[in-house]
Amino acid sequence: MVTAPVRTTVVGLLVVSLGVLFAGCASIISDHTMEVWMDAHYADLIDSWGPPQRVFDDGSGGQVMVWVKNRESIVPGHVVDNVVDYDDDGSPRAFANYRPTQIYEYQVWRAFWVNSSGTIYRWEWQGE
Repeated sequence: MVTAPVRTTVVGLLVVSLGVLFAGCASIISDHTMEVWMDAHYADLIDSWGPPQRVFDDGSGGQVMVWVKNRESIVPGHVVDNVVDYDDDGSPRAFANYRPTQIYEYQVWRAFWVNSSGTIYRWEWQGE
């Protein structure tokens, strides 16, 4: 019979392993998402994604079109450590140091370079 601490450790390792696996796959999915637009006309991209948030001159008669999204990451509040202290009379007191929920905001972007005839010839992205 497997004890509860061993079962908890195995489940914890499985969850961490799956997280690492999916984090590695995220860039593959984003690369594929971008790559399918190579040699396509930018109008098809706009039909699919909507208008870009930013458009720049590429310096060669074309444009760089950028889609930006605001994202947030939430780290739930949790107990950082438990402290046991003693009163002057020797009786124990317990304290829990709590870190409140933290919300981190960030932006992700996807950019496509479009030549003067409207064909996508390059892409870059940052953030999941």
